[in-house]
Amino acid sequence: MKLLSVVLPMYNSEKYADACIKNILSQSFKDYELIIIDDGSSDSTGLICEQFKYDSRVKYFYQPNGGSHKARNLGIKKSTGELITFVDSDDIIPSNYFEVLVNLYKNDIDCVFCDIYHQKHEGLVKNSFFNKEFVSLDTRKKITYMLSDDSFPAPYAKLFNLSKIRNLGHQFLERDNYFGFAEDFYFNSIYLINSEKLLYTNRTYYIYNKLNENSQCNNPSLDVQRRNNVDRAIVIYSILQY
Repeated sequence: MKLLSVVLPMYNSEKYADACIKNILSQSFKDYELIIIDDGSSDSTGLICEQFKYDSRVKYFYQPNGGSHKARNLGIKKSTGELITFVDSDDIIPSNYFEVLVNLYKNDIDCVFCDIYHQKHEGLVKNSFFNKEFVSLDTRKKITYMLSDDSFPAPYAKLFNLSKIRNLGHQFLERDNYFGFAEDFYFNSIYLINSEKLLYTNRTYYIYNKLNENSQCNNPSLDVQRRNNVDRAIVIYSILQY
């Protein structure tokens, strides 16, 4: 069993798949499994992923298209590590990313997280949580405060305890008439409500690609935007129900 499970959902990601997988496999930390969930891609994403099966750490699974929330949930089910982290197929992580996060993890810590860089047309824009090398958050008020930061609700740039997720019976939100927008805010909210301690570090970072035109967040369609607003309401209602 590997110490870390890395869940990588993909949907029509042929433009990014090869570079993304190579980026992950070149990490300085080696004790991990890479769980690739192909969410019903209709392009060459699957063929690209198949080329990496020579590496025993790579596990590839295909599912009919259901959205990134369902792909991540399948990734959680297929993971066998003690710890789990999520990477998006169009994003980039530095070579020390896993090593830094895993080395900081201790049994009394529920989540280790780091800064996020946004890849925009004008270049990399840094989103810093704190101006310190390390920050420990160990009160409910401090932990729930993090949810008010626009970047924290994202599933990436974080290391979670997989056993804790399973003991909670937790997953990304799935319900009728829900299309998956803001599923990360639901996931992090429930996880943090049940957490006692977080640890922040600026020793590494995560580069989030905001230039991907296929991203649901960048879709200019009014119908999609209306659907996203309905999804937001469903997420908030689901958190309040919890």
